[in-house]
Amino acid sequence: MTGGGVEGWSTDEGGRVQLRSLLTAMSGLAAEQWAPARVEQLLRLSVAVLDAEHAVLAVDGDDGALGTVLFSTADPLAVTALRDLLGAHLTAARPPAGPLFEAAAVVLPATTPSALVRPVLEVPMTVTSGGSGRLYVLGQAGRVAFDDADEEMAAEFAKMAALSVENALHGQQSRQQVKWLRGLTLITQALLQAGSDEVSVWQEIADRVHQLARARTVTIATVSEDDPDLLEVRVAAGVGAAQLPGRVFGEQDSLAVQAMAAGSWQVGTGGEEHTTHSRVGPPVGATLAIPLLDARGPRGAIVLSRHPAQAAFTRTEVAMVHDFANQAMLAIELAETRAAERTLSARTTEEEIAGTFQDRTIQRLFAASLMVEAAMVRRPEPWLTLLHAELAAVITEARSSLQGHYGRAG
Repeated sequence: MTGGGVEGWSTDEGGRVQLRSLLTAMSGLAAEQWAPARVEQLLRLSVAVLDAEHAVLAVDGDDGALGTVLFSTADPLAVTALRDLLGAHLTAARPPAGPLFEAAAVVLPATTPSALVRPVLEVPMTVTSGGSGRLYVLGQAGRVAFDDADEEMAAEFAKMAALSVENALHGQQSRQQVKWLRGLTLITQALLQAGSDEVSVWQEIADRVHQLARARTVTIATVSEDDPDLLEVRVAAGVGAAQLPGRVFGEQDSLAVQAMAAGSWQVGTGGEEHTTHSRVGPPVGATLAIPLLDARGPRGAIVLSRHPAQAAFTRTEVAMVHDFANQAMLAIELAETRAAERTLSARTTEEEIAGTFQDRTIQRLFAASLMVEAAMVRRPEPWLTLLHAELAAVITEARSSLQGHYGRAG
Protein backbone atom coordinates (compact mmCIF):
# COMPACT_ATOMS: atom_id res chain seq x y z
CA MET A 1 0.00 0.00 0.00
CA THR A 2 1.52 3.29 -1.07
CA GLY A 3 0.97 6.39 1.03
CA GLY A 4 0.20 9.80 -0.28
CA GLY A 5 -0.93 13.28 0.66
CA VAL A 6 -4.38 14.21 1.80
CA GLU A 7 -6.34 16.00 -0.88
CA GLY A 8 -6.64 19.70 -0.11
CA TRP A 9 -3.72 19.72 2.33
CA SER A 10 -0.10 20.50 1.67
CA THR A 11 2.70 18.65 3.42
CA ASP A 12 4.78 21.76 4.23
CA GLU A 13 5.01 23.15 7.76
CA GLY A 14 1.94 25.38 7.27
CA GLY A 15 -0.08 22.37 6.15
CA ARG A 16 1.09 20.41 9.16
CA VAL A 17 -0.10 23.18 11.48
CA GLN A 18 -3.50 23.07 9.80
CA LEU A 19 -3.58 19.28 10.11
CA ARG A 20 -2.68 19.51 13.79
CA SER A 21 -5.59 21.87 14.33
CA LEU A 22 -7.86 19.49 12.47
CA LEU A 23 -6.73 16.57 14.64
CA THR A 24 -7.42 18.58 17.80
CA ALA A 25 -10.94 19.32 16.59
CA MET A 26 -11.49 15.69 15.56
CA SER A 27 -10.44 14.42 18.99
CA GLY A 28 -13.80 15.54 20.40
CA LEU A 29 -15.58 13.29 17.91
CA ALA A 30 -13.23 10.43 18.73
CA ALA A 31 -14.14 10.75 22.41
CA GLU A 32 -17.85 10.60 21.66
CA GLN A 33 -18.08 7.78 19.12
CA TRP A 34 -16.01 4.68 18.61
CA ALA A 35 -16.03 1.66 16.38
CA PRO A 36 -13.17 -0.43 14.99
CA ALA A 37 -13.99 0.85 11.51
CA ARG A 38 -13.50 4.46 12.68
CA VAL A 39 -10.14 3.63 14.24
CA GLU A 40 -9.09 1.94 11.02
CA GLN A 41 -10.06 5.14 9.20
CA LEU A 42 -7.88 7.05 11.67
CA LEU A 43 -5.00 4.70 10.92
CA ARG A 44 -5.42 5.20 7.18
CA LEU A 45 -5.46 8.96 7.73
CA SER A 46 -2.21 8.76 9.68
CA VAL A 47 -0.66 6.81 6.78
CA ALA A 48 -1.68 9.49 4.34
CA VAL A 49 -0.61 12.44 6.49
CA LEU A 50 2.78 10.96 7.38
CA ASP A 51 3.40 9.67 3.84
CA ALA A 52 3.78 6.21 5.39
CA GLU A 53 2.95 2.74 4.12
CA HIS A 54 1.04 1.19 7.04
CA ALA A 55 -0.12 1.92 10.59
CA VAL A 56 -0.96 -0.55 13.35
CA LEU A 57 -2.69 -0.05 16.72
CA ALA A 58 -2.18 -2.64 19.50
CA VAL A 59 -4.36 -2.29 22.60
CA ASP A 60 -3.71 -4.15 25.88
CA GLY A 61 -6.45 -4.85 28.40
CA ASP A 62 -6.43 -3.76 32.04
CA ASP A 63 -5.68 -7.40 32.93
CA GLY A 64 -2.27 -7.10 31.27
CA ALA A 65 -3.12 -9.25 28.24
CA LEU A 66 -2.96 -8.22 24.60
CA GLY A 67 -6.47 -7.29 23.59
CA THR A 68 -7.01 -5.92 20.06
CA VAL A 69 -4.78 -5.27 17.07
CA LEU A 70 -6.09 -3.07 14.24
CA PHE A 71 -4.44 -2.40 10.88
CA SER A 72 -4.68 0.38 8.32
CA THR A 73 -5.06 -2.27 5.62
CA ALA A 74 -7.49 -5.14 5.20
CA ASP A 75 -5.21 -7.06 2.83
CA PRO A 76 -4.55 -10.41 4.58
CA LEU A 77 -1.12 -10.78 2.98
CA ALA A 78 -0.12 -7.32 4.17
CA VAL A 79 -1.46 -8.04 7.66
CA THR A 80 0.57 -11.25 7.83
CA ALA A 81 3.69 -9.40 6.66
CA LEU A 82 3.15 -6.70 9.30
CA ARG A 83 2.76 -9.31 12.05
CA ASP A 84 5.98 -10.99 10.92
CA LEU A 85 7.86 -7.69 10.73
CA LEU A 86 6.75 -6.37 14.13
CA GLY A 87 7.05 -9.82 15.75
CA ALA A 88 6.83 -9.70 19.55
CA HIS A 89 5.39 -6.19 19.42
CA LEU A 90 2.05 -7.72 18.34
CA THR A 91 2.09 -11.11 20.07
CA ALA A 92 1.97 -10.05 23.73
CA ALA A 93 1.17 -7.10 25.93
CA ARG A 94 4.04 -4.65 26.37
CA PRO A 95 4.28 -2.13 29.19
CA PRO A 96 5.21 1.37 27.99
CA ALA A 97 8.95 1.40 27.33
CA GLY A 98 9.27 5.17 27.14
CA PRO A 99 7.37 8.41 27.78
CA LEU A 100 3.69 8.20 26.93
CA PHE A 101 2.52 9.79 23.69
CA GLU A 102 6.07 10.44 22.52
CA ALA A 103 7.15 8.76 19.30
CA ALA A 104 10.41 6.82 19.13
CA ALA A 105 12.07 4.81 16.40
CA VAL A 106 11.81 1.01 16.55
CA VAL A 107 15.01 -0.88 15.87
CA LEU A 108 14.26 -3.82 13.62
CA PRO A 109 16.15 -7.10 14.11
CA ALA A 110 19.43 -7.40 12.23
CA THR A 111 18.01 -10.46 10.49
CA THR A 112 15.24 -8.44 8.81
CA PRO A 113 15.47 -8.90 5.01
CA SER A 114 16.72 -5.75 3.30
CA ALA A 115 13.54 -5.54 1.20
CA LEU A 116 11.52 -5.16 4.40
CA VAL A 117 13.79 -2.69 6.18
CA ARG A 118 12.03 0.65 6.68
CA PRO A 119 11.63 3.27 9.42
CA VAL A 120 9.10 2.37 12.14
CA LEU A 121 7.73 4.70 14.81
CA GLU A 122 6.25 3.47 18.09
CA VAL A 123 4.08 5.73 20.27
CA PRO A 124 3.23 4.31 23.74
CA MET A 125 -0.24 5.28 24.98
CA THR A 126 -2.51 4.66 27.92
CA VAL A 127 -6.19 5.09 28.74
CA THR A 128 -7.50 6.43 32.04
CA SER A 129 -9.84 3.48 32.71
CA GLY A 130 -6.99 0.97 32.57
CA GLY A 131 -4.92 -0.69 29.90
CA SER A 132 -2.36 0.64 27.48
CA GLY A 133 -1.39 0.34 23.86
CA ARG A 134 0.95 1.32 21.09
CA LEU A 135 0.62 3.00 17.73
CA TYR A 136 3.07 1.86 15.05
CA VAL A 137 3.67 3.83 11.86
CA LEU A 138 5.72 2.13 9.13
CA GLY A 139 7.40 4.23 6.46
CA GLN A 140 7.66 3.53 2.77
CA ALA A 141 10.36 1.10 1.59
CA GLY A 142 13.54 3.05 0.87
CA ARG A 143 12.69 5.87 3.27
CA VAL A 144 15.54 6.61 5.65
CA ALA A 145 13.71 7.96 8.71
CA PHE A 146 10.81 10.05 10.01
CA ASP A 147 11.60 13.61 10.99
CA ASP A 148 10.64 15.45 14.21
CA ALA A 149 7.44 16.82 12.67
CA ASP A 150 6.40 13.29 11.70
CA GLU A 151 7.00 12.09 15.26
CA GLU A 152 4.92 14.94 16.67
CA MET A 153 2.08 14.18 14.25
CA ALA A 154 2.21 10.45 15.12
CA ALA A 155 1.85 11.41 18.79
CA GLU A 156 -1.30 13.40 17.96
CA PHE A 157 -2.79 10.39 16.17
CA ALA A 158 -1.96 8.22 19.20
CA LYS A 159 -3.85 10.63 21.47
CA MET A 160 -6.90 10.41 19.22
CA ALA A 161 -6.67 6.63 19.21
CA ALA A 162 -6.45 6.61 23.04
CA LEU A 163 -9.63 8.71 23.27
CA SER A 164 -11.41 6.29 20.96
CA VAL A 165 -10.30 3.27 23.00
CA GLU A 166 -11.29 4.98 26.24
CA ASN A 167 -14.76 5.60 24.91
CA ALA A 168 -14.99 2.02 23.69
CA LEU A 169 -14.06 0.65 27.12
CA HIS A 170 -16.64 2.85 28.84
CA GLY A 171 -19.32 1.71 26.39
CA GLN A 172 -18.41 -1.95 26.82
CA GLN A 173 -18.41 -1.67 30.62
CA SER A 174 -21.75 0.15 30.60
CA ARG A 175 -23.37 -2.52 28.45
CA GLN A 176 -21.93 -5.26 30.66
CA GLN A 177 -23.14 -3.52 33.82
CA VAL A 178 -26.65 -3.27 32.38
CA LYS A 179 -26.62 -7.04 31.77
CA TRP A 180 -25.40 -7.71 35.31
CA LEU A 181 -28.04 -5.43 36.81
CA ARG A 182 -30.77 -7.19 34.84
CA GLY A 183 -29.47 -10.52 36.12
CA LEU A 184 -29.47 -9.23 39.71
CA THR A 185 -33.03 -8.00 39.28
CA LEU A 186 -34.19 -11.42 38.14
CA ILE A 187 -32.41 -13.06 41.10
CA THR A 188 -34.08 -10.61 43.49
CA GLN A 189 -37.46 -11.45 42.04
CA ALA A 190 -36.73 -15.16 42.53
CA LEU A 191 -35.72 -14.52 46.15
CA LEU A 192 -38.99 -12.73 46.86
CA GLN A 193 -41.20 -15.45 45.42
CA ALA A 194 -43.10 -17.18 48.20
CA GLY A 195 -42.36 -20.72 47.03
CA SER A 196 -38.68 -20.26 46.18
CA ASP A 197 -36.00 -22.35 47.87
CA GLU A 198 -32.30 -21.61 48.23
CA VAL A 199 -31.14 -24.34 45.83
CA SER A 200 -33.24 -23.05 42.94
CA VAL A 201 -32.03 -19.51 43.62
CA TRP A 202 -28.40 -20.69 43.74
CA GLN A 203 -28.86 -22.46 40.42
CA GLU A 204 -30.28 -19.29 38.88
CA ILE A 205 -27.28 -17.35 40.21
CA ALA A 206 -24.79 -19.91 38.85
CA ASP A 207 -26.47 -19.89 35.43
CA ARG A 208 -26.47 -16.07 35.25
CA VAL A 209 -22.85 -15.71 36.36
CA HIS A 210 -21.74 -18.43 33.94
CA GLN A 211 -23.33 -16.54 31.06
CA LEU A 212 -22.35 -12.99 32.01
CA ALA A 213 -18.78 -13.72 33.15
CA ARG A 214 -18.06 -15.96 30.13
CA ALA A 215 -16.92 -18.64 32.57
CA ARG A 216 -15.98 -22.26 31.93
CA THR A 217 -17.60 -23.43 35.16
CA VAL A 218 -19.41 -21.80 38.08
CA THR A 219 -20.09 -23.59 41.38
CA ILE A 220 -21.66 -22.58 44.68
CA ALA A 221 -20.48 -24.61 47.68
CA THR A 222 -21.65 -24.34 51.29
CA VAL A 223 -20.50 -25.86 54.55
CA SER A 224 -21.55 -29.50 54.67
CA GLU A 225 -24.43 -30.33 57.01
CA ASP A 226 -22.69 -33.61 57.93
CA ASP A 227 -19.20 -32.20 58.57
CA PRO A 228 -18.56 -28.47 59.24
CA ASP A 229 -14.94 -28.91 58.12
CA LEU A 230 -16.00 -29.82 54.58
CA LEU A 231 -17.66 -27.95 51.72
CA GLU A 232 -20.34 -29.44 49.51
CA VAL A 233 -20.97 -28.29 45.95
CA ARG A 234 -24.66 -27.43 45.90
CA VAL A 235 -25.13 -26.24 42.29
CA ALA A 236 -23.01 -25.88 39.15
CA ALA A 237 -23.26 -24.32 35.69
CA GLY A 238 -21.18 -24.87 32.56
CA VAL A 239 -18.64 -27.69 32.27
CA GLY A 240 -19.43 -30.31 34.94
CA ALA A 241 -22.90 -28.98 35.70
CA ALA A 242 -24.24 -32.54 36.04
CA GLN A 243 -21.22 -34.13 37.77
CA LEU A 244 -20.12 -31.56 40.36
CA PRO A 245 -23.23 -31.01 42.57
CA GLY A 246 -23.02 -33.17 45.67
CA ARG A 247 -19.22 -33.43 45.65
CA VAL A 248 -17.61 -32.81 49.04
CA PHE A 249 -14.12 -31.35 49.49
CA GLY A 250 -12.03 -29.78 52.22
CA GLU A 251 -8.56 -29.29 50.76
CA GLN A 252 -6.88 -26.48 52.64
CA ASP A 253 -5.18 -25.26 49.46
CA SER A 254 -8.45 -25.02 47.52
CA LEU A 255 -9.31 -21.53 46.37
CA ALA A 256 -12.75 -21.66 48.03
CA VAL A 257 -11.26 -22.54 51.44
CA GLN A 258 -8.63 -19.81 51.03
CA ALA A 259 -11.29 -17.22 50.22
CA MET A 260 -13.37 -18.26 53.24
CA ALA A 261 -10.34 -18.13 55.53
CA ALA A 262 -9.29 -14.71 54.23
CA GLY A 263 -12.82 -13.34 54.16
CA SER A 264 -12.20 -11.84 50.72
CA TRP A 265 -11.95 -12.85 47.09
CA GLN A 266 -9.04 -14.89 45.81
CA VAL A 267 -7.79 -15.46 42.25
CA GLY A 268 -5.69 -18.18 40.70
CA THR A 269 -3.99 -18.77 37.37
CA GLY A 270 -4.41 -22.26 36.02
CA GLY A 271 -6.51 -23.72 38.81
CA GLU A 272 -5.77 -27.41 38.27
CA GLU A 273 -5.03 -28.02 41.94
CA HIS A 274 -7.15 -25.25 43.40
CA THR A 275 -10.75 -26.10 42.49
CA THR A 276 -13.07 -29.04 42.01
CA HIS A 277 -13.63 -27.75 38.45
CA SER A 278 -10.49 -29.49 37.22
CA ARG A 279 -11.96 -32.88 38.14
CA VAL A 280 -14.23 -32.84 35.09
CA GLY A 281 -13.80 -31.77 31.49
CA PRO A 282 -10.91 -29.94 29.80
CA PRO A 283 -8.11 -28.03 31.61
CA VAL A 284 -8.89 -25.03 33.80
CA GLY A 285 -7.43 -21.55 33.32
CA ALA A 286 -7.96 -18.46 35.48
CA THR A 287 -10.02 -18.99 38.64
CA LEU A 288 -11.88 -16.75 41.07
CA ALA A 289 -13.43 -17.53 44.48
CA ILE A 290 -15.62 -15.18 46.52
CA PRO A 291 -16.73 -16.17 50.04
CA LEU A 292 -20.34 -16.16 51.20
CA LEU A 293 -20.19 -14.20 54.46
CA ASP A 294 -22.67 -13.28 57.17
CA ALA A 295 -22.39 -12.03 60.76
CA ARG A 296 -21.42 -15.51 61.96
CA GLY A 297 -18.60 -15.90 59.45
CA PRO A 298 -18.06 -17.73 56.13
CA ARG A 299 -20.86 -20.01 55.00
CA GLY A 300 -19.49 -21.10 51.63
CA ALA A 301 -18.08 -19.72 48.38
CA ILE A 302 -18.93 -19.08 44.75
CA VAL A 303 -16.12 -20.25 42.44
CA LEU A 304 -15.59 -19.37 38.76
CA SER A 305 -13.10 -20.76 36.28
CA ARG A 306 -12.25 -19.98 32.67
CA HIS A 307 -10.61 -21.92 29.86
CA PRO A 308 -6.81 -21.54 29.62
CA ALA A 309 -7.05 -19.35 26.50
CA GLN A 310 -9.34 -16.83 28.22
CA ALA A 311 -8.11 -13.71 30.02
CA ALA A 312 -8.00 -13.42 33.80
CA PHE A 313 -10.93 -11.93 35.71
CA THR A 314 -10.87 -8.13 35.87
CA ARG A 315 -11.60 -6.09 38.98
CA THR A 316 -14.85 -4.96 37.38
CA GLU A 317 -15.93 -8.58 36.98
CA VAL A 318 -14.88 -9.37 40.56
CA ALA A 319 -17.06 -6.52 41.84
CA MET A 320 -20.02 -7.73 39.80
CA VAL A 321 -19.65 -11.34 40.99
CA HIS A 322 -19.53 -9.97 44.55
CA ASP A 323 -23.08 -8.71 44.05
CA PHE A 324 -24.25 -12.18 43.04
CA ALA A 325 -22.38 -13.68 46.03
CA ASN A 326 -24.36 -11.34 48.27
CA GLN A 327 -27.55 -12.61 46.65
CA ALA A 328 -26.47 -16.21 47.27
CA MET A 329 -25.83 -15.39 50.95
CA LEU A 330 -29.23 -13.72 51.14
CA ALA A 331 -30.80 -16.94 49.81
CA ILE A 332 -29.22 -18.82 52.73
CA GLU A 333 -30.51 -16.29 55.26
CA LEU A 334 -34.00 -16.30 53.76
CA ALA A 335 -34.09 -20.10 53.79
CA GLU A 336 -33.10 -20.14 57.45
CA THR A 337 -35.66 -17.45 58.28
CA ARG A 338 -38.42 -19.34 56.50
CA ALA A 339 -37.42 -22.59 58.25
CA ALA A 340 -37.58 -20.81 61.60
CA GLU A 341 -40.98 -19.37 60.71
CA ARG A 342 -42.26 -22.86 59.80
CA THR A 343 -40.97 -24.26 63.10
CA LEU A 344 -42.55 -21.42 65.04
CA SER A 345 -45.81 -21.85 63.16
CA ALA A 346 -45.83 -25.59 63.87
CA ARG A 347 -45.07 -24.96 67.55
CA THR A 348 -47.82 -22.37 67.74
CA THR A 349 -50.27 -24.77 66.14
CA GLU A 350 -49.31 -27.52 68.57
CA GLU A 351 -49.74 -25.18 71.53
CA GLU A 352 -53.13 -24.12 70.24
CA ILE A 353 -54.14 -27.78 69.97
CA ALA A 354 -52.83 -28.43 73.48
CA GLY A 355 -54.76 -25.46 74.81
CA THR A 356 -57.93 -26.68 73.16
CA PHE A 357 -57.35 -30.15 74.59
CA GLN A 358 -56.75 -28.66 78.02
CA ASP A 359 -59.77 -26.34 77.90
CA ARG A 360 -62.28 -28.69 76.34
CA THR A 361 -61.42 -32.38 76.42
CA ILE A 362 -59.85 -32.59 79.88
CA GLN A 363 -62.50 -30.32 81.37
CA ARG A 364 -65.22 -32.51 79.93
CA LEU A 365 -63.53 -35.59 81.35
CA PHE A 366 -63.31 -33.89 84.73
CA ALA A 367 -67.02 -32.99 84.57
CA ALA A 368 -67.86 -36.59 83.71
CA SER A 369 -65.77 -37.70 86.69
CA LEU A 370 -67.74 -35.41 89.00
CA MET A 371 -71.01 -36.83 87.64
CA VAL A 372 -69.81 -40.38 88.35
CA GLU A 373 -68.71 -39.32 91.82
CA ALA A 374 -72.18 -37.89 92.52
CA ALA A 375 -73.81 -41.07 91.27
CA MET A 376 -71.58 -43.11 93.58
CA VAL A 377 -72.92 -41.17 96.55
CA ARG A 378 -76.48 -42.08 95.62
CA ARG A 379 -75.68 -45.63 94.49
CA PRO A 380 -72.24 -46.97 95.43
CA GLU A 381 -71.86 -49.80 92.94
CA PRO A 382 -68.48 -51.41 92.10
CA TRP A 383 -68.60 -50.58 88.39
CA LEU A 384 -69.09 -46.88 89.19
CA THR A 385 -66.08 -46.98 91.45
CA LEU A 386 -63.98 -48.54 88.66
CA LEU A 387 -65.27 -45.98 86.14
CA HIS A 388 -64.43 -43.10 88.48
CA ALA A 389 -60.93 -44.45 89.05
CA GLU A 390 -60.38 -44.90 85.29
CA LEU A 391 -61.52 -41.34 84.52
CA ALA A 392 -59.26 -39.94 87.22
CA ALA A 393 -56.31 -41.91 85.81
CA VAL A 394 -56.99 -40.67 82.23
CA ILE A 395 -57.19 -37.04 83.40
CA THR A 396 -53.96 -37.35 85.39
CA GLU A 397 -52.13 -39.02 82.49
CA ALA A 398 -53.34 -36.39 79.96
CA ARG A 399 -52.26 -33.51 82.17
CA SER A 400 -48.91 -35.16 82.81
CA SER A 401 -48.32 -35.65 79.07
CA LEU A 402 -49.19 -32.03 78.27
CA GLN A 403 -46.90 -30.73 80.98
CA GLY A 404 -44.10 -33.00 79.82
CA HIS A 405 -44.36 -31.72 76.22
CA TYR A 406 -45.25 -28.08 76.81
CA GLY A 407 -45.43 -27.50 80.51
CA ARG A 408 -42.16 -26.91 81.08
CA ALA A 409 -44.30 -23.95 79.80
CA GLY A 410 -46.65 -24.09 82.69
